[in-house]
Amino acid sequence: MLEVSEEVYSSLRRQFKGDLLRPGGNGYDDARTIWNGMCARTPGLIARCLDVSDIQSAIRSARAIGIQRRSVVEGIASRGSAPAIMAW
Repeated sequence: MLEVSEEVYSSLRRQFKGDLLRPGGNGYDDARTIWNGMCARTPGLIARCLDVSDIQSAIRSARAIGIQRRSVVEGIASRGSAPAIMAW
């Protein structure tokens, strides 16, 4: 599992409208559960994006800690354009 520093989390939290879920927090285990139990993952942070600016903020924060692209998209936002969940 990749650990996300408090500094990165706090920076993202200030500009993020959706939910940010960390290991041990409320909703984390439910959010990380996927249909294929053989591929269990434990991401360091799950970002439930509400809009495009949330997606952009999440990607910038991931790059800040050296992650180029390691996101999981689970569903589409109600307007049909924004991923609902990103994890790294």
